[in-house]
Amino acid sequence: RKVDLAVDQDAQINISHHGSWVGLAADKGILTGVDVMSTFNPKAGELISRFFKDFDTCFTEYEWDTIKSHGPEESKLYRAFFVHWALKESYIKAIGIGLGMELLRLEFTVEPSVF
Repeated sequence: RKVDLAVDQDAQINISHHGSWVGLAADKGILTGVDVMSTFNPKAGELISRFFKDFDTCFTEYEWDTIKSHGPEESKLYRAFFVHWALKESYIKAIGIGLGMELLRLEFTVEPSVF
């Protein structure tokens, strides 16, 4: 379904969706990015180590250490992974360069209370 938005010319708007989730962020005068993710195994039956291998070059050593510190329970590992992924994707969407950016150039520190 099409949505029409009446917004100020200077407004920053960013929209994300995943599954049945939709997120919209908007503000005037500041960079705005949003990403939403479900925190389940996106490839059912695939080992989490194989899933993580596909993203080797997306996270710094510090970020991988943080993500893996939430194991061994897979649901907690996926949650930590997707929190970090959503931060990176939100940032690159806000600055308007997309996934063409080398993601190792970004590093996020996440407060433990987020998990």
